[in-house]
Amino acid sequence: MSSTLQARPVTTVLAVRPTISLSPHPEGITVTGVGWEQLVAVSSPGVRDAVLSVRESPMPSSEILRRALEASGDLSAAVLVQSVVKRLSVLGVFEHVLFEPGNGAVARLMTAGAMPVGLSALPPDARLRVLSPMAVATVRAGEVVVESGVSHLQVALRPDLFALVVAGDLDALPDPVLAMLCTARLLVTPEETASRRFRQWDATDLWFHRKANESRGADGYGGTYHLADDFKPVPYARPVPPGGSLALPVPDLAQARAADPPLAEVMERRRSHRRFLAGRTSQEQLGALLYRALRARQIHPDDRGLDVVDRPYPSGGSVHEIETYVVVNDVTGIEAGIYRYAPDRHALDVLQQNDAIRARVNADVMITTRGEQPPPVVLLFGARFDRLMWKYQGMPYALLTKHVGVVYQTIYVNAEAEGLGVCGIGGTSASLFAQATGEHPMDEGAVGMMVLGVPDPSERDAWGRP
Repeated sequence: MSSTLQARPVTTVLAVRPTISLSPHPEGITVTGVGWEQLVAVSSPGVRDAVLSVRESPMPSSEILRRALEASGDLSAAVLVQSVVKRLSVLGVFEHVLFEPGNGAVARLMTAGAMPVGLSALPPDARLRVLSPMAVATVRAGEVVVESGVSHLQVALRPDLFALVVAGDLDALPDPVLAMLCTARLLVTPEETASRRFRQWDATDLWFHRKANESRGADGYGGTYHLADDFKPVPYARPVPPGGSLALPVPDLAQARAADPPLAEVMERRRSHRRFLAGRTSQEQLGALLYRALRARQIHPDDRGLDVVDRPYPSGGSVHEIETYVVVNDVTGIEAGIYRYAPDRHALDVLQQNDAIRARVNADVMITTRGEQPPPVVLLFGARFDRLMWKYQGMPYALLTKHVGVVYQTIYVNAEAEGLGVCGIGGTSASLFAQATGEHPMDEGAVGMMVLGVPDPSERDAWGRP
């Protein structure tokens, strides 16, 4: 560590974030981010131009103030500069940067989206703190970006400084770096790490929760079609595979409307079933369930060329990225094997009759359900990331988890009406899903699993219901 860096005082050195642009406006400064724009009023042209000079090169707020006073000749400019810089900081315009002469930036306090950034004073106990167990580190353009779900703030560090943080050698870090890490809640007290609040979370779960649920905290959030300029959209309908396809019987919906029990009764009867009767689940029942719950009723492209789909259950943007794979073990009229449901054709596409892979899927399921025999049917749910993430940014994975819940409940309700029992399973195996489906895990991956069949009436209800 150079003596220059070690001795540098805590100062506010401001730089405009790369994803933000500032431009002059007759009434002040126009701030433009990814997908948003806002006008910050500035009554003095001299103050406005002084603040805009930060676009040329990073500078401390004191230099902005000096330029404003020089341009306006009015001491009241000092108050106005502070107000404008504060308002811009609330919009996340600036990064707080620490430079080492001759070596460029060594640390940056920053954020994404339109979240506030402000560098706090160095706490007295900063060198007694520890790296938060919630910290998540990624590599970006030669820097190590450290963040956590505790705060929207990030700290980008030169790799040698990050190594000191990980080693716990906080005494070797300059005060500005320590201040950044404490401001971003990346250095915490030992008492905090031992608290229930911290111990109940896994670092990646908390980080994901923050990322997915802070709409103002991303440079691009929602249906931005951010990949439209680089890639074509992935079609919804899939071709029949080499193994062929099995057409499923279509149920009589008019009869179902007349004969189905009322929704209130179906909801009250709903329960999870883990034991099933052998040889009783039929092709007609499976076909009716898939048709009523999962078929595609209409498909057409949106104005950007992405296929949108009408299905019995809702999906954000009507993208419907959830795919259903059917592992058949004991269904009359259908050979045992692994199939993909084709909702546009209401058919089961044959993927493979590999008994070894099917046995591994069944073993994985039986561990969870504590079953002694494979269930008649296992439903594996995959998400076609390449369809959803072509359009959505900043929150697509969180969106698809909501869709999985919708699919579960839709199947539960329709299975009850068809005399089938189901049980949703919380865990999945990404590697086993890839083996069973042949899909690359970055294009399509496991997001859910259920078992179903004609329920065994002797199975005891866990809640003691009749």
